[in-house]
Amino acid sequence: MTCRTTKAALHCWIPKQKLPLIQHGTRKLLSMTQISFHYDFHAVGQGLFASGHLNQNWPPSEQKFNWVFDCGTSSKQAYLQRELARFQSDIRGMPIGLFCLSHFDEDHVNGARDLLSQQRVDTLVMPYFTFVERMQIASSTPDLTDDYFAFLVDPPGYMFTTAGDNLGEIIFILGGGEPPTEESQRIQQPSSPDQDGNTPWTFDPPNVEPYKPSAPEDLFGVTVNPSRMQDVRVFRHQEPFSVGSYWEFQFFNEHFPDTKTFYVRAQVAKLVARFRRANGSFEGANLVNRLKKFYPREFGTSSQAKNKISLVVYSGPVINATEPNGMLWGSIIPASTGRPFWSFPSLLLNPPSQSSGVLYFGDFPLNKPEKLDTLQRHFGPARWEKIGVVQVPHHGSIRSWFKGASASFRPNASVISSRRTSKNYPNEIVLDDLGIHGIVLVNERQRAKFEGRI
Repeated sequence: MTCRTTKAALHCWIPKQKLPLIQHGTRKLLSMTQISFHYDFHAVGQGLFASGHLNQNWPPSEQKFNWVFDCGTSSKQAYLQRELARFQSDIRGMPIGLFCLSHFDEDHVNGARDLLSQQRVDTLVMPYFTFVERMQIASSTPDLTDDYFAFLVDPPGYMFTTAGDNLGEIIFILGGGEPPTEESQRIQQPSSPDQDGNTPWTFDPPNVEPYKPSAPEDLFGVTVNPSRMQDVRVFRHQEPFSVGSYWEFQFFNEHFPDTKTFYVRAQVAKLVARFRRANGSFEGANLVNRLKKFYPREFGTSSQAKNKISLVVYSGPVINATEPNGMLWGSIIPASTGRPFWSFPSLLLNPPSQSSGVLYFGDFPLNKPEKLDTLQRHFGPARWEKIGVVQVPHHGSIRSWFKGASASFRPNASVISSRRTSKNYPNEIVLDDLGIHGIVLVNERQRAKFEGRI
């Protein structure tokens, strides 16, 4: 493969050596800095662990807002534990305002238990699946562990049990419904800090009524925990969530529950309850075998494909679209030392780049132009223009990409998190398509950090 560099490129890819070439750009500091932010992609190998931070620089404030997007690996757990320890050292005991799990594959969630048991999380966000669909995921998961099955039966109960007082609330994001309103896509001018000069760093849901599931099983399975039911809500994905009037998160879930799952809910619940032990655990092997027979009979063999989805999350500043959007630059950092050895300041151009937002895909199957069109309509043109960093879906898999997709993003950085020695990830067709759009490799040996100010 030919390595190409242009002024727009952060670095290109050399498959044999897997080393980046950095194209430096121009750095121009803004005269007035108010909010700084970080995007971190941690060195966990085959998996994904990403985090972010907001900090008020002026007026000076000790308050910060931290978030995490996915936390898991299918590589050595030692890599994940190393990065969790580094992350906790960075946030210095401050709570995580938002912890988002894009989907329920183990290489994205198997670190959630450790994180929740050790660190305060104010809000945990997950995609909404009905109870019937979660059991369908269980039946199609090879080598299903008892621990993962317990999570699929009752995600909120599992998380609350794991975290105890460390977890404040859980929000599920539901797809479907009408397209976003013009109001939800309007970029607003941020409000000023309060009279003490502090920004209220809270993760605030939109001012709309939460969605009401048709049955308790759709949230809690067969293990309802009444003491925490009031701490679980479901919101549709149309409206953005805000942080301190300066920042926003908007979610996209392409999945809406199939109505034919509703009529079999009682059958699935009865089956799961039958294999529940007195101590609350399940006879996992026997239950999964029964589920594997049940689902093809009720839905056919192709129905499992609909669970191959992932929550997509946009995170970025909320400012007037006509004003400069600050600046953004980044570093590739070896996992062993933590000191940057490659820097790519070309994200900060002259005039200042307006592309300072980040788009997290998780394992979203971006395999058709129609899906990309839907995403663009959902997030709106103003947000789409703000995307500077993209987490490439599914570790650069060709199954989650179509040729020509990168032309619609034009990101400054395209981050791929995968095992360094993997033969399948990232796929060369994906790399060729990304071309000059700043491919940044994150693996067990190196992580990436992006920093910016608005």
